Amino acid sequence: MVINMTQPKFSLEQITKLTELGNRASDLLINMIEEELPQEKAFERYQQFELVIKDIKKIFPPLSEAYMTMYRDAEQNKFSKEYYFCD
Repeated sequence: MVINMTQPKFSLEQITKLTELGNRASDLLINMIEEELPQEKAFERYQQFELVIKDIKKIFPPLSEAYMTMYRDAEQNKFSKEYYFCD
């Protein structure tokens, strides 16, 4: 994806919303990695994450793609504690 750098800057409202959504997406992502949930609960958590990502995408699509990349990477390396915790 190519980002058009001539786009207008974000409004204060968009920045605030992206910050809130980013924090929520990060919290959900960390919880999905750390928690051992039954499949039904894990799916529910993913659906919450997906809704947050859709809201982010409405404001800034590249950021939503970055969160999805983090999610896919976390799923692939979920059981590798060494991958997540660096000394």
